[in-house]
Amino acid sequence: MKKCTYCAKEIQDEVIKCKHCGVMLSDDLLTNESNKKVKPKRLGCGCSLLIIIGSVFFIVMFNSNSTSPDTIGAYVFSQQVIKNLLKSPRSAIFATYNESRVSYLTNKKYGVRSYVDSQNSFGALLRTYFTVIVEEKGKNNWEVIDIKLDE
Repeated sequence: MKKCTYCAKEIQDEVIKCKHCGVMLSDDLLTNESNKKVKPKRLGCGCSLLIIIGSVFFIVMFNSNSTSPDTIGAYVFSQQVIKNLLKSPRSAIFATYNESRVSYLTNKKYGVRSYVDSQNSFGALLRTYFTVIVEEKGKNNWEVIDIKLDE
C-alpha cells in the first residue's frame, strides 16, 4: 500500500488513478520515504497559451478586411459571366475552385482559366475551356475585361 500524493489516503501499489480524489498517479507523483507531497503537473498555462495563439491565427487568416487578392470572388464572378453565355445555363457544371486556376495580374485584375461542362442545343454535354479577365471595382463589384472561349 502507498499514499496518494494529492489526498494522502491509502491506495494499492498498482493503481494509476486514485479512487478517492481521481488524480492520475505516476512514479514521479508518488510519495517518497519522507512522505513529502508532490503536486501533480498542470497544463493550464500551456493550454491557455495555445488557445490565445490559435485565436490570433484565426483572426489574422480570416479577417474580412484583409488586403489579399480576392481570387475566389474573381472565380465566382467569371462563372456567372460564362453561365450567361451558355445555351443551357442550368446544365452548367464548372470545375471546382483551385488557386492555380486564378492568377492575380495587376491593379486588382485577375485572370481565370477553367472549364465548364454544359449541354448544347441538341442536349449533348460539351466541355468548353474559357479564359476570363476581370477587374475588381469595389467590394463585390466586378467588371469583365476580356473573354476567350476554346472548344
